[in-house]
Amino acid sequence: MRKIAFIIPPHVEILDLAGPAQVFTEAKFYGFEVCLEFYSYSDEIICTSGLSFGDVTSYKNADLKAGDYVFIPGMDYNYVNSIAFKAQHIIDPFLCAA
Repeated sequence: MRKIAFIIPPHVEILDLAGPAQVFTEAKFYGFEVCLEFYSYSDEIICTSGLSFGDVTSYKNADLKAGDYVFIPGMDYNYVNSIAFKAQHIIDPFLCAA
């Protein structure tokens, strides 16, 4: 079965995660065969609305195969433009390949 892996970044825009997740949840209801999985990019995920997420497995533990999809929802612009984000982007090969 094809997977859709959502990798949740820090400072995620909640609607950018919830909207696409809902689309695929509805598609499953109508017979689309897909497995939704959620992974974290960092140890602590707090969305821009202040909602924190519980224990979400690290993206490094994802078992993805050819044909699976990776979805990375939008993040707060100030975070994306920050030194912390740029430092991770340069160091982490996962983001460099994205």
